[in-house]
Amino acid sequence: MRRTAHRGFTACLGIALLAMWGCSQSPTAPVTGPDASSPPFLHVTSGPATAFWSGPGSGGGSALIDGARGGTVSNGRFQLRVPPGAFAGTATLTITVPDPSILQCDLSISPAYKNGFQVPIQLVADYGSSGSGSGFTPASASLLWFDELNRRWVKMPGSINSGSTVSTPLPHFSDYGVVDSKAGW
Repeated sequence: MRRTAHRGFTACLGIALLAMWGCSQSPTAPVTGPDASSPPFLHVTSGPATAFWSGPGSGGGSALIDGARGGTVSNGRFQLRVPPGAFAGTATLTITVPDPSILQCDLSISPAYKNGFQVPIQLVADYGSSGSGSGFTPASASLLWFDELNRRWVKMPGSINSGSTVSTPLPHFSDYGVVDSKAGW
């Protein structure tokens, strides 16, 4: 009797371990953020911590925005420009910059169900004083977004270079970064 109970326990443990391994490989497995094969995002030289003015309504990285009125949110060299009518009601928009010397950010909105906009929100990145090395020209800067479903970085359509900034309309929030498109992007 004791041997049968031990086999049953061992079988259940084995099935549980197989199920956990299988779920970690499935498309519905938890997303843990961009992988280590991130593209070579532009680096910026040290200087002022904020390229955009953080005035009223900008929140210095996070702000409660009324979707009917619009507004701006800034953090370092990134700015979100929310046009009136982007979403219904209010939401907290956040720009997280893991390393201020690398032009990469994570954009989020709370509540999360508002992540899909009726009018695109504009993301602007200031790559002035980029230390990206020889051959970089402002016209070659491109914005990429991280496609969580396919686990890869994708070039954003509709990006516009203007002086030392690149901007793009966003249909939703994700992880974004600025690269030199001459380097294969």
